[in-house]
Amino acid sequence: MVVDWSLIITLGVIFFITLLGAWLRSRRKDECLTAFEGYHVTLERVDGRIAWGIIHVEPTGAEFLYRHAVQDENHVEASYILYQSEYENIQAIYRFADDLDEANRVRRTKQIKQWFNPGPLRLFMRKTRNFLSTASDSLNEVIGILVGRARKPAGQLMTDTSESYLKRFGGDLIGHAGHRHDPLLE
Repeated sequence: MVVDWSLIITLGVIFFITLLGAWLRSRRKDECLTAFEGYHVTLERVDGRIAWGIIHVEPTGAEFLYRHAVQDENHVEASYILYQSEYENIQAIYRFADDLDEANRVRRTKQIKQWFNPGPLRLFMRKTRNFLSTASDSLNEVIGILVGRARKPAGQLMTDTSESYLKRFGGDLIGHAGHRHDPLLE
């Protein structure tokens, strides 16, 4: 019985890339909403509806936990969920500084200092992220060249399918690293 190592390696590469890609996507949260994580905020939607609560951000949306459950004649409501697809309906998010307790005031002050006076490491990371976002097309071509070069020594071990998955994964990885650059926010 002869083992087809190219098939086994291709399946292993696809499996690994799929797991890594899923893990990266599962960790991506909205950066602006994450800045409000753990604070009591008021959400105003474009249609005029208002929600409030302590915000907890997840990759698929955000939950606003009420301080006290709200009851009407039909049900008891303890939180409001805003799905990621509804982010475009956000008019504004308010965090009232007067309502913050002492611990959250200190945390807010620290965040403001970090945003307006970033340290050297944070500044380097911002510049690197912005560069990756700007140069993503060129970097995708470089990955294609590297995969092509890696294919020559690997010979029979790397198939066309695994090569295309590696190129796509490289593009996804660069897209994930450079995703957060927004010149307006910078």
